[in-house]
Amino acid sequence: MLMDLLLDSYSLPSQLVTEDRYHCLTDSAKILYGILLQKYIESARGGKRDRSGKVYINYSQKDMASDLHCSTRNIRYLISELKQAGLIESIQKNSPGTNGSIYLNVVEAF
Repeated sequence: MLMDLLLDSYSLPSQLVTEDRYHCLTDSAKILYGILLQKYIESARGGKRDRSGKVYINYSQKDMASDLHCSTRNIRYLISELKQAGLIESIQKNSPGTNGSIYLNVVEAF
């Protein structure tokens, strides 16, 4: 039962709480990063890599807003926070009607 709970949870690197360089992030941005980190892990396991071998995430702002129960405008603000903190490298737009590819910078946990 405990293992099921752990498998269905998000991880938040402790550095997001303890390091001064991430002090400017809102709690919501930190939560979004935890969700993106889980999606990154799933993408890496699923072999989602671009031509240069970098792992990317497909996760629309609409889906982020739905998952966090907020507006897409708020999501754009949170993404901006994560970019300014260096946690999101870039968001590449794909063809019209598809989700963009998010490139996440992973905080080293060790």
